[in-house]
Amino acid sequence: MALTVRRWLVIAGLGSLALAVAYLPPEPRGIMESTVMPAPERQRLDRLNSAYSELEETLRGVQFRDSLRAALSRHALPDSAGVDVAFRFEDMRSALPEENQVLVRAAAQRVWSRLNPAAGARLIIILTTGRRWQRGYVLPVALDGRTCVATISLDWDVKWLWQRKPNQNGTNLEPWLRDATAPCLYYAAFGSPGPQIEAWLNRRAFTPAYTADWTAAPPVLRFEDNPNRYEYLYYNASFDALACADGRMTRCGPAVEGAPEYFKPSPVRGLVHRVFLPRSMPAENYYLAALVHDLGRERFAGFWRSRASVPDAFVAAFGLPMDQWTSAWARRSVPDLPPFGPAPRPIAVLLGLVMAGVAIAAAAGGVMRRRVG
Repeated sequence: MALTVRRWLVIAGLGSLALAVAYLPPEPRGIMESTVMPAPERQRLDRLNSAYSELEETLRGVQFRDSLRAALSRHALPDSAGVDVAFRFEDMRSALPEENQVLVRAAAQRVWSRLNPAAGARLIIILTTGRRWQRGYVLPVALDGRTCVATISLDWDVKWLWQRKPNQNGTNLEPWLRDATAPCLYYAAFGSPGPQIEAWLNRRAFTPAYTADWTAAPPVLRFEDNPNRYEYLYYNASFDALACADGRMTRCGPAVEGAPEYFKPSPVRGLVHRVFLPRSMPAENYYLAALVHDLGRERFAGFWRSRASVPDAFVAAFGLPMDQWTSAWARRSVPDLPPFGPAPRPIAVLLGLVMAGVAIAAAAGGVMRRRVG
């Protein structure tokens, strides 16, 4: 079959169409469900079990909050204390040596003193050594208005605490405690947030406040050193987040302010359960810390305490739109993000058209020379 100009044009057009379709943004999909619907009785039983589990969780949260309120009323912390550490062990085998408990308390005091907390702020750290790895927070709004409680369990970063003569001298305790108690540290440093700021953080499980180290520049996530991290990014970032990091500022608002589908806030006001995966924005746990570091502690306090909506509070405190700063921060956090995203870039479309034109012109020239010969 001879390759005429018309056929070359058809082939080139189909190729260009295939490239365009490949660059279309994928439709977001939820969790795939089985095509076989369970029996009505089974569906009712599943709904009943789910409601029962939620009710049990709510009751546990209310009981824990009420027990903390009672303990605070019986044993009020002195004004000079500021921070206190309590240990809860499932059994004696999981108990920490006394000398290591002293190390934890000393590290907590150092974190607290370097925080420069507001007058009257209180922090109680409940350290557990059970098998379940968890982090939870009871915010001041659920207690006396100034005390925040962080319940954290030991993890592999500080497993040396179980040793009677540890090889380390507690050098990693301070950064570990600072991150583990981060949401409470924002309350201690800046007071109670405005109602809309607090509602925004609750919608996102307080993920933007999971890091309270604002003295150093936030880290840069470079995936070129470990290509496997791309898979982590794509599985844990929303389409809006990828578009925001790719420079599309209009997508930054939904990426940062929206409520993730996977997360359901606690029905008990002031109780927060920390979530680990997935996230929406890359490096989202550094979001508030980056604001304090880049724009200053005083201006951040104005944003934190504002009673306006989140975007309006951002503009009023920092003097620039939230989407603009978020886009620049996201790109700075992930500088080597590949040159593709949920939608094609204009330069990519232009390059594709130019290449298609060159291919068509070359094919047409070749066919014309073959006919002349």
